[in-house]
Amino acid sequence: MDEVSKSKNKLKCDQYRYTHEFKVDAVEKVMKIGLMRAEKELHINSSSLQEWLLLISKPLYCSFCSKSFAYERKLNKHEKTHQTNILKANVKDLIREKKKPVPKVMDATTHKRYLDKKDYQCDKCPKSYSSPYKLKYH
Repeated sequence: MDEVSKSKNKLKCDQYRYTHEFKVDAVEKVMKIGLMRAEKELHINSSSLQEWLLLISKPLYCSFCSKSFAYERKLNKHEKTHQTNILKANVKDLIREKKKPVPKVMDATTHKRYLDKKDYQCDKCPKSYSSPYKLKYH
């Protein structure tokens, strides 16, 4: 393997370890000399440079942890991990508090329906309750 191939492979492996400052400098270079020339000079593929350009010029932030993303699809995928963790925590809390059996897998809509289920209606007012004991106490 020649030296050029080795250096290109090393850069390819290191592309996820570039500092923010390096990415900013690379984006500035793209703005000055164009994408193709910057790609050749920096030995970084154009898709990475385009992603950095979006990340720096129009970042999208996670509403849970403020991590920034260049593409909405990556942001949505990341935010789903937060939503899943929150849902799991809510289900565990519900089990601890209410000691009710809960299905193992639930999406957010099913979970809401499970929590909002109120089958016991008061005859004298519009209130409803999730258990006959709460209705009786009312």
